[in-house]
Amino acid sequence: LIPALFFDLIHNYFGVYIENLSYDSSTYYILVILISLMYLFILVSILFFQKMGLKFRARMKKSNDELTQEKSEIAALNKRLEHQAYLYKILNITSENKPINIILQEVLDVIVYSDSLTSMKKGVIFLTNDEGNLEIVALHGATELLKSCSTVQSGDCLCGSALKDKKMIFCNSVGHDHTIKPEGLSPHGHYVVPIEHGDSILGVINIYIEAGVAKNESIIEYLEAIANILSKKITSMRNAELVLDNKNKLDTTLNELNHGIRYASYLQKSLLPDQSTLNSYFQDCSVLYLPRDSVSGDFYFANGNKDLLYFGVGDCTGHGVPGSLLASMSIEAVKQVIESNMGEDPSIILSKLRQIATGRFTTNEHQTYSDSMDAALCLYNRSNGTLQFSGGYVNLYIVNSKSEIISYTATKCPVGSYEIEQDFELHEIQLNEGDTLYISSDGYFDQFGMSPDSKRNKPQKYKRRRFLEYIQGIHHLDSQKQVDSLFEELELWKQDLDQIDDVTVMVLKH
Repeated sequence: LIPALFFDLIHNYFGVYIENLSYDSSTYYILVILISLMYLFILVSILFFQKMGLKFRARMKKSNDELTQEKSEIAALNKRLEHQAYLYKILNITSENKPINIILQEVLDVIVYSDSLTSMKKGVIFLTNDEGNLEIVALHGATELLKSCSTVQSGDCLCGSALKDKKMIFCNSVGHDHTIKPEGLSPHGHYVVPIEHGDSILGVINIYIEAGVAKNESIIEYLEAIANILSKKITSMRNAELVLDNKNKLDTTLNELNHGIRYASYLQKSLLPDQSTLNSYFQDCSVLYLPRDSVSGDFYFANGNKDLLYFGVGDCTGHGVPGSLLASMSIEAVKQVIESNMGEDPSIILSKLRQIATGRFTTNEHQTYSDSMDAALCLYNRSNGTLQFSGGYVNLYIVNSKSEIISYTATKCPVGSYEIEQDFELHEIQLNEGDTLYISSDGYFDQFGMSPDSKRNKPQKYKRRRFLEYIQGIHHLDSQKQVDSLFEELELWKQDLDQIDDVTVMVLKH
């Protein structure tokens, strides 16, 4: 219709009317169809390009949204990286060996200068005192708190609430639960993060922020990570202080104990007979006395009158302080029994000592303990050169002038409580000139060491047989040289091994 009207108007303008014309109708309709198709093409093209434009604009909007999201993610990543950098710096600070107040101040300085956290550059760190309240330890840009908040009780204001409730507090206005308000305080907000260790609160980190700032979870994670680092540092330093304090107390106690033990050693040695007592009866005598500790469960004794001398060696149960207590008690008991029974043979003396020992180690509930002593007791008669010997587990050995060893075996029963009590056997001996007497506790025989003759690279005991062979080779020496030689032999034997028991060897030359 449009092409027809168009051609009709043109023809009318030139004075030609369509009804007066003759034309080929098929050609006319072809022309109309072509023009219609042209307009249709234009319309379709417009619609097509409009649709393409809408799709393009949609793609552009999507790209913009993606770019905005990526920008946000990159910004968040930058914040995390910044926080990680600050955390690394804080870890370096806490790894240094400085007082805790200096460390906390340096950490606070790092926190408040974090651009992503606050532009107010203000903060404070509290630590919990012995009363359970908060005390300022580090402060930056908030000097007014020294007057109002030097100590904050549990439950007071934001910091006290964080201490009491054991949870983080956020506020973005001063009036939000802010019960302590220093004069001239400008509008602001806070992140208050407790420093936790298990169920206890060690302190609080309080950071100032601008008023109205929204809560930021990444900042909370950052501050909680700092609180975790500080918790470990504070705990380790307090543990170190506790250990040091306990060490100082232990050192003081140990010094007092060592002083007491040294004095006890002095007292114990004062109970032992002096050399002159033995020298007045024997041509030559010496004693190897080696306590395993400062004090000893071994002892030797000598008591007598003008013609008679009781002497011997005792080995009480245990060593160290318990053994020394038994030894001191035993020395006094031996002295008391000998002085009360002067002239009695040694077997009777040992029997009386056993009665005393059994009575002393029986409690009111009639509970008997196995504390006792092994002992060798000799009675020497200077007028006729005779010797009586009796012992419980401690033998007497005599090496004569011909280097022959004569052994006098003790009764296999201790001087004290025992399941099967036996009578102590008495040995009567006529001493000859040149005889050397040896009485030794079992500490020498039982000492572990390395035998040069053994093919086994394994510690073994010295044993009695080796001891007898050794004294057989040195009996001709004077007693002090023999004691020195016995000491050197023992040291050579045990090498780097510890001494396991008290050692006492009495050497007397007739």
